[in-house]
Amino acid sequence: MLDIPTVEFDHWFTTGSVLLVGWLLHFAPYFFVSRVLFLHHYLPALAFKHMLLAATCDHLYERSRLLQPKAVARVLRVGYYCLVAGLLLAFTASFLAFSPFTYGHPSLTQGQIEMLKWRVSWDLLIRIRT
Repeated sequence: MLDIPTVEFDHWFTTGSVLLVGWLLHFAPYFFVSRVLFLHHYLPALAFKHMLLAATCDHLYERSRLLQPKAVARVLRVGYYCLVAGLLLAFTASFLAFSPFTYGHPSLTQGQIEMLKWRVSWDLLIRIRT
């Protein structure tokens, strides 16, 4: 088992701590809000979450490069690449699915809007054009 050098550990711990605290400071206050929340309420927290995800992926990649034997490191790197590719595919698919909500184009039918309601707790207002 390889131990992380103190300098590297301090770097990753500081980076992770700052990003996690930033995410909590921007996201936690909305747990106590009982009114409607809009996308702009969550965007600052989302930026910190994405930076934390990138820092975690970078850390895992750097640690996998140092593993012995090299065959294990190679398998972990391939798994890492597959994980990153899967995440990028999921992000792209959800962006494409929900972009009509953000940009308003193309117009969605009532059935299409209902299909995008992933959770029962989501309250989507549907305005029918006449």
